[in-house]
Amino acid sequence: MEQASNKKLICDNLRVLAMTDPEATKLLVQLLKEKDRVVAVTGSRSQDLPALLEADIGLSLGKQGTDIIKNESSISLMEDTLSSILYPVMYGRNIYRSVKKFLGFLITSTIDVLLISLLATLLLFQPPFSAI
Repeated sequence: MEQASNKKLICDNLRVLAMTDPEATKLLVQLLKEKDRVVAVTGSRSQDLPALLEADIGLSLGKQGTDIIKNESSISLMEDTLSSILYPVMYGRNIYRSVKKFLGFLITSTIDVLLISLLATLLLFQPPFSAI
């Protein structure tokens, strides 16, 4: 029981994890995915492979990463710094928010048109729009 509360506490407060045991990293990735979190793992050694495969996004470091890690990762960075991925992530989040807003607008306007058409047909006994 105490282990379950410790795991919950760790997962709620975890943001960045560095230089850990490969089994512990894989366990933490699994726990975070159980909580419906998006998990990204960086790796350069072959010991990082299980956690890299378990994560939603696997990042391999280009210069010092092994060939196995580079082949199995989702994204392979050409430089060994995470700052090279900062702007693409920001643009991706902006695109995601824009698409989400557009879909909300589209659904709302479609529901409005359907309701107006339905009410006009029921109250006026004729369709509000005609082909001619």
